Amino acid sequence: MKKAIIYTRVSTDEQAKFGYSLRSQEEALRRYCKNGNIEVVQHYEDDFSGKDFDRPSFIQLIKYCQKEYKKIDLLLFTKW
Repeated sequence: MKKAIIYTRVSTDEQAKFGYSLRSQEEALRRYCKNGNIEVVQHYEDDFSGKDFDRPSFIQLIKYCQKEYKKIDLLLFTKW
């Protein structure tokens, strides 16, 4: 079974109103993993702008990947 990290992010209330909420993103990613027989080993989420990668959870995600890279097959998100 492949192992994945899922990452969700929103930056505005408008995104949450139009179906891009953290919850809807997480549900979609978890459903994808369940259907694909993929184990979710970590979930990180941010509510910061996407203008750069200086986001608290994204930084934690990078640190986790650097430490546990042999245990991770996929990094999944809904939109780049």
